[in-house]
Amino acid sequence: AIKTIIKENDKYVIKQEKVCNIIASIIEPVRGEGGIYETKIELADYLSEQNFPLISDEIQCGLGRTGSFPAYPRASYYLLGKSLGGGYEKISAVLIDDVHFKNSFPQYYTSTFANGEMAACAGLAALHVIVTEKYTEIALKKGDEFMTKLKSVKEKYPDIIESAEGKGLMLGLHFNKQLGKKNILLRVLCENELLGYFLAGWLFHNKNIRVLPSLSKPDSVRLEPSVFLTRKNMDVFCDAVEDMCRLCRNGSMYELLRYFMNDDPYLDKPDNNIEGIFHKQTEEPKPGALKVGFIGNFTITPKELMLIEPDLQKASDTGLRILFDKMQALLDGKSVRLFSKNLMNGKIHFTFYILPFDTAHLEVIHRWGKKRYYIARIQETVNRLIQEGVSHISLGAHTSILSGNGLYIAESQKVKILTGNTLTVASCLYHMEQYLEKTRNKKKGPVTIAIVGANGNIGSGLAGCLNDEKYTNTKILLIGNNLKKLEQLQKKILTTQYSVECTTDLFLLQKADIIISCTNTNDPQIFSHHIHPDKEIFIIDIAVPGSVAEEVKLQNNVKFCKEASTVYLPDDPDFVISTHTPVGKIFCCAAEVILAALYDFQLPLKGHVQPESIKKMMELSVLEGFFNKKEYAPLV
Repeated sequence: AIKTIIKENDKYVIKQEKVCNIIASIIEPVRGEGGIYETKIELADYLSEQNFPLISDEIQCGLGRTGSFPAYPRASYYLLGKSLGGGYEKISAVLIDDVHFKNSFPQYYTSTFANGEMAACAGLAALHVIVTEKYTEIALKKGDEFMTKLKSVKEKYPDIIESAEGKGLMLGLHFNKQLGKKNILLRVLCENELLGYFLAGWLFHNKNIRVLPSLSKPDSVRLEPSVFLTRKNMDVFCDAVEDMCRLCRNGSMYELLRYFMNDDPYLDKPDNNIEGIFHKQTEEPKPGALKVGFIGNFTITPKELMLIEPDLQKASDTGLRILFDKMQALLDGKSVRLFSKNLMNGKIHFTFYILPFDTAHLEVIHRWGKKRYYIARIQETVNRLIQEGVSHISLGAHTSILSGNGLYIAESQKVKILTGNTLTVASCLYHMEQYLEKTRNKKKGPVTIAIVGANGNIGSGLAGCLNDEKYTNTKILLIGNNLKKLEQLQKKILTTQYSVECTTDLFLLQKADIIISCTNTNDPQIFSHHIHPDKEIFIIDIAVPGSVAEEVKLQNNVKFCKEASTVYLPDDPDFVISTHTPVGKIFCCAAEVILAALYDFQLPLKGHVQPESIKKMMELSVLEGFFNKKEYAPLV
């Protein structure tokens, strides 16, 4: 209502008057970009009876395509275009009924880009053909026949096709979002609104059929064939869709994704020796479960793709790398939820998100310093987990390194960000101390402990923990790529109890009895010529992928620790988190978030690792049986 001033009985008075603020309503009789849905006739009739005019947008569905012309008979305005030009000229038109038409309209209507007389002639010719050839009636008849065939396919595969919609020769297939319930890659496509594009691509590359999704219904494909469509054309399309549905139902992801791999003609088969079954579903949290999140990145891409989707074991190494590159581009850096699972007898609800970047890629980014884009992707994932109600989030692999050990990430007051570095250091110390205890009577003279990657957060944290009475008969060798930073670390930890030497030369590893490698490089750094050929050497390598060459592990004088980067989950013996962790074990950086939530850990767990936090994490890990199943004690 608005206030107006009117004159009554020689006086001016203010009155409220009802005014409709709706200029017009607009419908598409069959929505095109809206998903190929027919607008309910009851709604259209209701709008046509109002005081304001009804506009029927028939630019896509008009000119007889839906089996009638106009597509809706009771509008005041009609918008036409696209096929009005007969495929030769660009032209659009508006039809206005007598009630709403104004004779002065042509005086004010202009069009900068109209093609003039040629376009008008094309439009008139197109209308003449539509009427004389009775294309409207043909579209209705063929559309009904095609819809019957499409619904028959839908009835066979209701788990794949949710519905077939449309009218005349403007039809759409809508795919079931539950497709991804048992398959991670299909779920990723569904969640990122890429399913329709993916299936349309399969039809094009494998069956030479060209369709596209609608813009606001990306889990669909729309069918707008020519009026010359034949029964054979219909059968070819339906047979192709059946083949595609059969592959989806059977989980034949290799056949569905092969066109992403250039049809995979390559012969280089990857190592497909993969243990365990990867959890694919997203479980709801059990009552009272503490929600935690973990964010990581890909490491050994081909093997991890095969772990996520076992059917991809049929693919070549090159094919899988091509697939990963294309998926990476499609996702535009958005993280993917791999799974949500209840752990620790239902006390923890663990959600794992992974960024679509591999270690080699992120290592280069870290060296170049161009990290803003990647930090933003990590922050987006953190925000997503916060919205899901987690209490703790751990940053694994390169997500911790790129985010400045978590310091570049904004956290809410109720959610704690941690890096997993604290438990990783605790695990290294635990396994080193176990080795020292076993060899205490064998070793004569001081033991030299070398830390490779001492410039990093884990390496410097390890070095700081060695400043302890238990390591009095010890020499420390700090190795890294920045001598100045190593010397700064040396000053912090140097005491009279032991000597500390700094170097950038890996050949000085010849002095070492114990080597702890915590580099973040993507390739092996330590080879046979770097270490002593005769004396017993104990090596802990927590780098992923490993920084110690395979040849070193085979040497008779080398004892190699595979355990330090992971811990046991005593209550979840079948748990699998990656291709490079044993069944029943989890990354230290992921386990840390479990302990932090269970015990409401208040000590610092991001930024530089702190000795008091390391000590406490070690105690809790022993209590929970993370290091050794036999030491498991139930949580009190």
